[in-house]
Amino acid sequence: MGIARRFAGHDPQAEALGRIVGSRFQAPVVEDERFALVVMGLDYSLIGVTNRDGKLFLSQATAKDADKGTLEIEASPIELNSREFFLRISMSKGAVCTFSFSIDGKTFLNVGTSFKAREGRWIGAKVGFVFTRQGKFNDAGTADIDWFRFERIQ
Repeated sequence: MGIARRFAGHDPQAEALGRIVGSRFQAPVVEDERFALVVMGLDYSLIGVTNRDGKLFLSQATAKDADKGTLEIEASPIELNSREFFLRISMSKGAVCTFSFSIDGKTFLNVGTSFKAREGRWIGAKVGFVFTRQGKFNDAGTADIDWFRFERIQ
């Protein structure tokens, strides 16, 4: 079942759908390593934190027609001053996703631009976490995730 259908109780035209919230995360420690919350299908977009030169940078990255090998485009990164953070995706009518982050889990700031989730090849759009590193494909980092919630927006 697609994300939009899951949030809307099987009604993709519902006005307010929901949020996907991940709990407090530890920052990536290896150079160019990225931890992210992603919405993926034939297109994908993510909100992630990357370790660059020992500093943490948060940004949104999007790839349209990713199934055809299109390169991702990264929005201007924001330097984080904390090694722990929360990530969130809010979804509204039409499967439009907005990405945000928080340091305290209470005040969330939007990042990047909105993204319209698109179905995958065999099933609807999916959501999950990913850890990536340039040039390494099988040994990127790990994350301890305390909780992961789908919440209905009232």
